Amino acid sequence: LGCTHYPLVENQIAAALPAGVRLFDSAPAVAAQTVRRIEALCRPSVGDGSVQVLLSGRPGELPEAAAVFGVAQELVVQ
Repeated sequence: LGCTHYPLVENQIAAALPAGVRLFDSAPAVAAQTVRRIEALCRPSVGDGSVQVLLSGRPGELPEAAAVFGVAQELVVQ
């Protein structure tokens, strides 16, 4: 899968493909390279993070439509 958001719809993509087609997700490799690049700059690659939702550049809430993706639950502050 070549785009960061494709894994969100991987099941739908797979359902549309012929049997036996295998999908490969590049996200783990991209994440690992990101960490390597951050560390090469002598910057911390671990720590406390946060998510900020911007809607047309303005702070907002995660759209309800995004909640259909399992990963969205990890982004919502309870």
